[in-house]
Amino acid sequence: MLPTLTEDVLRANLTNSDALAAVTTAFEAISSGDVVMPPIMQLGFEEANGSTCVKSAAVKGANHFCVKIASGFYDNLKDHGISNGSGIMLLFSSQTGHPCSVIEDNGWLTDLRTAAAGALAAKLSCKDGDIMSVAVLGTGIQARMQLDAISEVVKIGGVKIWGRTKSKVDKIVKEVSDSGSCCFSVMAANTAQECIEGCKLIVTTTASTEPIVNWADVASGATIIAMGSDTVGKSEVAGEVLEKILSSGGKIICDKVDQCLKVGECQSVAKIPDILEKLLEFGDVVAGKKRGRDNDEQVVLVDLTGVGAQDACMASVAFEKCNK
Repeated sequence: MLPTLTEDVLRANLTNSDALAAVTTAFEAISSGDVVMPPIMQLGFEEANGSTCVKSAAVKGANHFCVKIASGFYDNLKDHGISNGSGIMLLFSSQTGHPCSVIEDNGWLTDLRTAAAGALAAKLSCKDGDIMSVAVLGTGIQARMQLDAISEVVKIGGVKIWGRTKSKVDKIVKEVSDSGSCCFSVMAANTAQECIEGCKLIVTTTASTEPIVNWADVASGATIIAMGSDTVGKSEVAGEVLEKILSSGGKIICDKVDQCLKVGECQSVAKIPDILEKLLEFGDVVAGKKRGRDNDEQVVLVDLTGVGAQDACMASVAFEKCNK
């Protein structure tokens, strides 16, 4: 019988630092071409307001490769009393092809590596040494995890949080304020516009299909880290924002350019002529081949859709650390 790693074991053994290291390795490998990563397979379930995706990857020289099945059914909590996200990972030996472990993480490793990617994006695209005012849009688990991970790599002066449900906003504000590890102010915003205004780091973590970030609200020199859009039709950032970024000399950085054009925020600019030449690969920024920011006035958007290499590196680290 295959050994199984459960969510409670993973939570007890893994940290944001482990995830940051795994994600860094993944994107460096992508940049160097040392990854086999097939396209995402997606299944949509409109009647249940959900979708399931299958991601897989093998990193050259790594001990393991991984196949992940992850679901987001966004009415689960409301209708069934269970979490909206779930998932499972299958880990295989890169030497023999035999399965090594079933990872029953219920989507937690995906959440951890997604938060780490957001933190890495903030580290590489925010101005060095700045004390950041942060806007977090969304009230789910990723909103909190992004904030925790980002606070470990950049200096945060204050945070505003917005979501469509006031009670959920109030809850996350209280949780962060009462956590004991928070050394910055946290406040609720009444609207997305109010949340974004004046903030130099904007983090979007919703499943929205209607844009909630508009160009008029984005400050000069802001960094937008968008990770909610990972399916055709999702959109958190207005197309005008991406167009203005490109026309004003800003940067759009994609965790995988062709994938972001299909399912990320870049869906809105996919038909712009020569768009491929205008988008940067996140892996090249992580590897130091490209800069995440050239000057203080640039608006930078990092489009994170999630890639299989992140899962492969994260799952391998989890297996090795939990089996020491």
